[in-house]
Amino acid sequence: MIIETTNTTGARNSIVENITSMIINGQLSKQDVLPSIRIMSQRYGVSRSTVVLAYKELESLGYIQGRERSCYVVLRSGMAGHSSDAPAQLTVDFPLPADDANLLTIAERLSRHDNAMLPPHFIRKWCKDLSYVNDAWWSGREKHKHAAALKHNFVRYLKITRGIEARHDNMLFMQGPQEALAAIAWYGKMRNPRPTVVLEDPCSPQAYQLFSALDYEIISVRSGDAGLEVSALPTQPVDFVCVSPANHFPSGARMSMSNREALLAWSRRYNTLIVESDASFTFGFTQEAIPPLCAHYPADNVIYLHSFAELTGYSTSLSLVLAPTHLLHPLDEVKALLSSDAPWLGINMIGAFSGSPHLMKYLASTLQLRKEKYMLAREGLTQLLPRPDPWGLIHAGYFSFAAERGTEALLNTFCYPLALFCRQLPQQAEPLRYVYPVGTLTVQEIEKINTRLRQY
Repeated sequence: MIIETTNTTGARNSIVENITSMIINGQLSKQDVLPSIRIMSQRYGVSRSTVVLAYKELESLGYIQGRERSCYVVLRSGMAGHSSDAPAQLTVDFPLPADDANLLTIAERLSRHDNAMLPPHFIRKWCKDLSYVNDAWWSGREKHKHAAALKHNFVRYLKITRGIEARHDNMLFMQGPQEALAAIAWYGKMRNPRPTVVLEDPCSPQAYQLFSALDYEIISVRSGDAGLEVSALPTQPVDFVCVSPANHFPSGARMSMSNREALLAWSRRYNTLIVESDASFTFGFTQEAIPPLCAHYPADNVIYLHSFAELTGYSTSLSLVLAPTHLLHPLDEVKALLSSDAPWLGINMIGAFSGSPHLMKYLASTLQLRKEKYMLAREGLTQLLPRPDPWGLIHAGYFSFAAERGTEALLNTFCYPLALFCRQLPQQAEPLRYVYPVGTLTVQEIEKINTRLRQY
């Protein structure tokens, strides 16, 4: 293994890519102990801190695990180790046990894009231009003018990326999507000591655990290829129904227009608040637009949640809430009780980028890479599965597909069974579905997966 650059970032990336390749190709097996940081530092001719950063990145990707004051071991088995003309006899364990703690880890991985990051040149320029922030600015009229301009930029961003009209005076900023959902859940708890929520099944384990911890009565309603089965909703009032109509987590299904109309009518009939999560949606560019529930926000009975993680990655956590006018003050009060305010730097930096000429170029180049990975992953699946029936957006961090019995051993090495996230047992006649975490894989990794799929 040879590093071809002396740049620290390049050296770290080389270590990550080499070890990842060895794991996927089967040169490193599960529970293999990696060389010590000192030895790797000498072998690659880099500092120990560079090796530590590389190991930490591999650990965050789920490839290795650190043992305190001991070593790093391989966490996942590879896909190679069999000749192309021999029948595949893979005996691999599921990457992560299906307990609640690890479901949170899996959910975080599925909703992540490793290539999502604001352009460094924009960040440098923006930081250099912070000279306007001074004592006079904080106490003067300029602050209010600047805040209004930022909200105008966010309105523009929502119009470009989601095709919706939003009123900036109905915006609330939260530190992240989970903080936003927690504020809504606490508001419901304060209004009703025995609240009820409808959750899609399957659903995010973060949402399920949050409402469980607050002692909500949880009603699970199946979500299929047309989204939430509205006909199965209770015929009585509930406090909230949580949905992700544009890109369901974790199946990737989109809610049909008939189900959307029925859901909105049901919410009006029973005066139920819909919590609409749009966290896993980004601008579709030339693809057919998949709209949110409403064309205009604020909307009666709908609280709209948008996360900027699809744009910025996880280095800057920020979520936007568009709430009906009568909920703005109560939610703002609950937010103040639960956490500190959303980071000033994050709001200003993302707001400035949303209004900058860099936005369209960034979206175009970023989504082109995501499209390439999605199409490559689908192409590989068709080598194994004649009709994978994919659900999901071409630029999201995940999509699900239908699998055939007998392929589980192979698919478990790089995908996750959708049934892990279900509260109700799937019916026997239903096909197996797997979730492909395409957002956290590189093009090279997907190509290696495809090679193994062709050999299976």
